[in-house]
Amino acid sequence: MRVLGVHVATRDNRYLVGFAVVDDDRVNQAFTLGGPPDEPEAGQLRELHSRALRLIEEKAPELVALRVAEIQGSAKRAAIAHRGEGAVLAAVGETRGLGLEYWVRASLVRASSSSSRTSVGVVDDLCGRLQNPPNEGEQRQAAAAAVASLLDAGAR
Repeated sequence: MRVLGVHVATRDNRYLVGFAVVDDDRVNQAFTLGGPPDEPEAGQLRELHSRALRLIEEKAPELVALRVAEIQGSAKRAAIAHRGEGAVLAAVGETRGLGLEYWVRASLVRASSSSSRTSVGVVDDLCGRLQNPPNEGEQRQAAAAAVASLLDAGAR
């Protein structure tokens, strides 16, 4: 099963999106996309929507696993991340038959077999199940959500 994991974070008042294309236990592609600094927010979101739609069309995942941004302490950063998630979700919504799952830290903890309850420990456990896991933080969060979706699909 092919899953596209996605995680939207922020850096320098712009979105920063980690993508991970996971087939069963292997990462086929992982990369990070940052909002173009020379574009206003609306242009950044159009660019993200367009790139996400192209990625979905090119990689043809069966499911998108969104690692929901859980930003504490900064309403501005949280708003940027959630708008980025909205741009990705709009692309998912344009693709007929594409499944979508949302993953928050608590649900990742339940999917993990790690005794650690920290975000880092849980992500390390889930990414440790993959061949060639990504190293960058946003990509690792995306890959962890993809693995959790695969484990969830296997449990059904």
